[in-house]
Amino acid sequence: MPTITVADNTAIANTINGAKELEKYIEDMTRLAESIRAELERDLQLPRAVVNYHDDDFISVGQGNHEFNARMCQVAHSDFVYNHTQLSQSSPVLQYESVVKDCLASLERFRVSLVNNKQQKRTTIRAIRRIIIAHTNS
Repeated sequence: MPTITVADNTAIANTINGAKELEKYIEDMTRLAESIRAELERDLQLPRAVVNYHDDDFISVGQGNHEFNARMCQVAHSDFVYNHTQLSQSSPVLQYESVVKDCLASLERFRVSLVNNKQQKRTTIRAIRRIIIAHTNS
């Protein structure tokens, strides 16, 4: 089966034959989407990605605007991170993650219907064979 390799050296099939390969593809893509989300969450926890302001509940504008600006920068950054990790209407990451999950759910429904159709086909063939055998024996 031909494959493509993604950034984390995971081989993913680019052609799929049958329900078992489709199931493996869905599992691989789900793992890949989860790893992307986990990597984003890890990156957001890195010290470089956090604006720290040691708050002692006292902001004196009279001492200059540095403390106030630092606190507002921390608030703005926290809002930015919240908006892009929790609110789907303002986060392209969450919007695309939702699209990927919807597509994978559709593929899973299709896979289930393939399996059910194959089982139904086998059952129907067996019933037809029984009818033929019963008809020829009578």
